[in-house]
Amino acid sequence: MDIIPSKIQTIEEYKPNKTDYRIRLDANESPFVADGILEEHMRQAVKTSLNRYPDPLAEELCEAFKKAYGIESASVAVGNGSDELISIICSSFVSKGDKVLVVTPDFSMYEFYLSLAEAQVVRYEKNGDYEIDFEALAELAKSEEVAFCIFSNPCNPTGRTYSREQILSFVESVPMPVIVDEAYMDFAGGDFSVLGDAPFHENLIVLKTLSKIGFAALRIGFAVGDEPLIGAIRRVKSPYNVNSLSQWTATALLSDFDIVKQRIEYIKENVKALSSSLEALTAGKGIKIMPTEANFVTLRFDDGEQASALFEALKEKDISVRYTLGRCLRITCGLKEENEEFLKVFASLL
Repeated sequence: MDIIPSKIQTIEEYKPNKTDYRIRLDANESPFVADGILEEHMRQAVKTSLNRYPDPLAEELCEAFKKAYGIESASVAVGNGSDELISIICSSFVSKGDKVLVVTPDFSMYEFYLSLAEAQVVRYEKNGDYEIDFEALAELAKSEEVAFCIFSNPCNPTGRTYSREQILSFVESVPMPVIVDEAYMDFAGGDFSVLGDAPFHENLIVLKTLSKIGFAALRIGFAVGDEPLIGAIRRVKSPYNVNSLSQWTATALLSDFDIVKQRIEYIKENVKALSSSLEALTAGKGIKIMPTEANFVTLRFDDGEQASALFEALKEKDISVRYTLGRCLRITCGLKEENEEFLKVFASLL
């Protein structure tokens, strides 16, 4: 019997890298563990009753998040990572056959969830330096009459970032929802975020996550916007989607957000050092270091086979990075000593 729906028969299963490498610089996670006062917060958070269902709206967590990011006037919905929120938006904001605008290259899960929703994907191709012409993007959104537009800022996997002014101008020029995924915005050094603007634009949703700043295991993501949009997300999510242990722990961690910010600053400084070192190592070798405002550095190779060969050679040295876009290597910033070991091995292989 042909009992598997045709729309999922050709989808490849997402298989994350589970190999235990000596140095892991492939998943854009934070290199820090929750030790010291953060660990104590986590211990205290789980000392409570487990026999009741979790708060369906995660109200204490939402308040802690809004205070940490200074967005007290915003409406917030919480998901199991921002992935769940992307899935909810892609399944609920479109009907079968509706068009949705994505930019490419970008986070691959947008198209994954849209395929499950049986939406038509309209792709805007970035230029050779992975930049977006937002006027052209707006014209495409309107001419194709898309249901919504979604993209990441900073971009995964390139690290490119677009200014607050560019984003807001685009949002104000189109008559459909715009979903801006700011998963990596904590690492951006300039005025790029539209998180604080989201409550004041009826067609803007900003996605955030705790996964990149040290708490990937909790699976906590946020959708921020004005009440009608966020209320719609709350109505269609499952009632008890985020478990109590993650809610309590994340609330406690956000209450000491200054410690988290110190670790973010450490990563930002080391991204700059990593990028500078890679610039020096690859000069004149047909490799471009992409500008980045994220917690990773992306190298684009003129020769895709060289990128693939280096990826495999690094694995043989027990170092894991990400091979992407057919000719790029994406290196997550680790601890200083991990970055130095990677650079040493990379230089010898290069």
